[in-house]
Amino acid sequence: METNNRGFLMAENLNEYFSSVFTREDISILPVLETKFEGREFDYLGQLIVTPTMVAMKIRDMKDNKSPGVDGIPPKLLLEIVEQISITACNSVQFVIRGGNSSVRMERSKHYTII
Repeated sequence: METNNRGFLMAENLNEYFSSVFTREDISILPVLETKFEGREFDYLGQLIVTPTMVAMKIRDMKDNKSPGVDGIPPKLLLEIVEQISITACNSVQFVIRGGNSSVRMERSKHYTII
């Protein structure tokens, strides 16, 4: 019982400390967001232009000491083979944003990280 009480007191102290860091804002008056695009998400994505150079630059910006993503591929490996994969990766991205079959799988998984 003593452990539970100590844990509760510790949680209360942490809550009190960190609560003082955050400010309470008046959310009764929020700005009205301007709609930037009318239409379906697919139509908007179809306007994107992705080039192999852009893909290669994004890969080169990755930190090689990070953990692999959901695909299981370590960034260090991607950095080593960036020249060999940038065209294929670009084609894959273009296929997806143009409404290819992969977009159906993406919609089901709700995971949209491409690069």
